[in-house]
Amino acid sequence: LSRRRHARRAPGRPRPHRGQRRLARPRPDARRPRHGERSRDGRCAAHVAKATFYRHFPSKESLVVAWLQHPDTRWFHRVRNDVEARTAAPEERAVALFDAVAEWLEAGDFVGCPYLNTAVETDAAPVSAAIREYLAEIEDYLGAAATAAGQRDGRRAGKELQALLAGSIMLGVANRTTAHVLTARAVATRLLAAPG
Repeated sequence: LSRRRHARRAPGRPRPHRGQRRLARPRPDARRPRHGERSRDGRCAAHVAKATFYRHFPSKESLVVAWLQHPDTRWFHRVRNDVEARTAAPEERAVALFDAVAEWLEAGDFVGCPYLNTAVETDAAPVSAAIREYLAEIEDYLGAAATAAGQRDGRRAGKELQALLAGSIMLGVANRTTAHVLTARAVATRLLAAPG
C-alpha cells in the first residue's frame, strides 16, 4: 500500500465538506429525507458506516439542511437558467418562468418544490431558515424580472408573483396537472401589463 493511503490529516486542518455533499446528494430514485424519519434510515440509504454518517450529520435537522442546500435540490436555478437561455428580452422572463415551471413540474412527475414540501413537514429552526433563504432568492429574482417588465414597485410585484408561483405548484402537485401553473401564468401576464 502506498504512503498516501496511510497519510494522516495534519493537526488543525479542516475536514473537507465533499463527503457531506456526497452523502446528502439526492438520488434519482430517492424521495426527500423526512424530518421525522430515523437517521438510521438515511444512513442505510447512503450505504455508509454509522460513524461516517454521524460525523457529517450529527442530527436529523443537519441532514435535511444539507439536502436542501445541495445543488441538485435547488430546482429554481435550473429553471431560471433554462428561461434565460430561451428568452432574449429580460422583460419576457417573468411570464416565461411559468411555462418553464409547468414543464419542470410535469417532467418531475409532480413531486413539486422540495422547499415547500419540507416546510409542511417540519418547523425546526435550521431547516426553516434554509427554506426561507431559498424562497427569498426566488422572490428577489421575480422582483427583478417584474422591474424589467416595467413594474415600478418590483418588490411588491415579486411577492405577488411568488404567491402565484408557489400556490400553483402546490395545487399542481395535489391535482397532478400543470393547469394551475398555466392559470397563474395568465394572471401574472395581466399583473405585469397593469400600470406598476
